[in-house]
Amino acid sequence: MATVEESQTYGELYLLSLAVIRVWRVAMERVEVPSPKIDEVLEFRSSLTGETDRGCALTAAAYLSDELEKLLGELVRH
Repeated sequence: MATVEESQTYGELYLLSLAVIRVWRVAMERVEVPSPKIDEVLEFRSSLTGETDRGCALTAAAYLSDELEKLLGELVRH
């Protein structure tokens, strides 16, 4: 179980990650570059909120594994 200090740190990191995502979205809109994955990533990120640290790590690892598999599949096809 996380200590109070660790929980505060996790909370700060969460808020920072949300701020970074907001800045990224604004930047992408300004340069008019489509980013279809951003909504998927935001939805995935919000799904981690209620998870334990272990749950976050396992879920994130599975997500990254799936995304890497898709990327490698695209590279092989081209």
